[in-house]
Amino acid sequence: MRRGFIFLVICIMLLTGCAKEEPVTGYGDPNVNWAPIWGYTEAESDAIKKELAERIVYKQPSGDVGTLELWLDQIGEGEYLGTLIISKDFWEKGYEFVGIDTQRYIEPLEHDGRNWLSVTVRALFKQGENTFTYNDSALELMIPVTRDEKGKVILGEFYAKTYYASGTNPQEKLRELGYNRRTVNLQTADVTHDGTQDYIRTVIWTAPGLDVKTPGEMLMSDGIGYVEVFDGRHDYDPENTSATPIWEQEFAAALPGNVQVSLVHRDGKDYLLISDTEALQGTFSFWYEVLSLDNLGREYIVEEEGLHFDNHSQENQSLTTEQKQQLEAFKEHISAWFEDAALVVATDSGLKEQLVSTPELIYRPEDYYDFIWKAYLN
Repeated sequence: MRRGFIFLVICIMLLTGCAKEEPVTGYGDPNVNWAPIWGYTEAESDAIKKELAERIVYKQPSGDVGTLELWLDQIGEGEYLGTLIISKDFWEKGYEFVGIDTQRYIEPLEHDGRNWLSVTVRALFKQGENTFTYNDSALELMIPVTRDEKGKVILGEFYAKTYYASGTNPQEKLRELGYNRRTVNLQTADVTHDGTQDYIRTVIWTAPGLDVKTPGEMLMSDGIGYVEVFDGRHDYDPENTSATPIWEQEFAAALPGNVQVSLVHRDGKDYLLISDTEALQGTFSFWYEVLSLDNLGREYIVEEEGLHFDNHSQENQSLTTEQKQQLEAFKEHISAWFEDAALVVATDSGLKEQLVSTPELIYRPEDYYDFIWKAYLN
């Protein structure tokens, strides 16, 4: 899962140092025999944990490095899963880093008739004889689980999302800096599939003292926005600015914050469609995913697709004929979700005006994506 977060970029810029390049795998604390995963036999649990431990690799920190990169299968060539950020103060306390924990927090889930595993990956440290996890930064993997014709457990795609402790929440930091928050739209949809309408709120933060009125002006003035989802089972007060969403997606006009969010409806169910399109110096990336949530904000991916083209070393850096054919297929797949859909927000550094739906003007997904197809397929 690939998702751009401005706050993560800032954190990594502040904390990055040198790291060993060799990948390391780990089973978590080797001295602990964790219980079998509920609903699976002991042999099945051991096989699942072995696969997790062998496939999730990382760059081992050295010195006062504050970041820990996690990859699937192979560093630099496999799939990048996310980055754990360890505070510098924590390193200075002298704790010994011993690996990552992939074994302790595995939860079986069921959503929309499919079986999943939620796997939380944390950094593992040691002090004396005591081994413990660093809990202020964690990577959650959502993995669909199926069985083959012989009943063998098969782990599907590893969908990853990085979480941080409440003290590093980006919106809390913006509030501390004196930024002003404005709610620009409030919509409802049952994206948790529990029979109640959830609240989808769009907010934009702007620096103090700015006289900007429209959402587009706010974003072009270096505003930072969030699409937030609130659990519809609970009373929701739009005036309660301290309410905590179960899920949020950051967006901005600057390239690191370019993202598109739509509400889509298919077969009687609501979903969030998230996408990202980037083109920079001959490299092109097109990606989308369709997901629903549970009441804790965990993501259940029903469809995902991505393309990446690197033409920066070519004299003609435009898409080739073959690449355009692949993008045509991508267009067909994502457009199949647009029949009953509304665009929540679309930010793109190539747009003259950023698209943010309001109660007065609800955009369609085509209002953004037609711009992309015209730019790269004509």
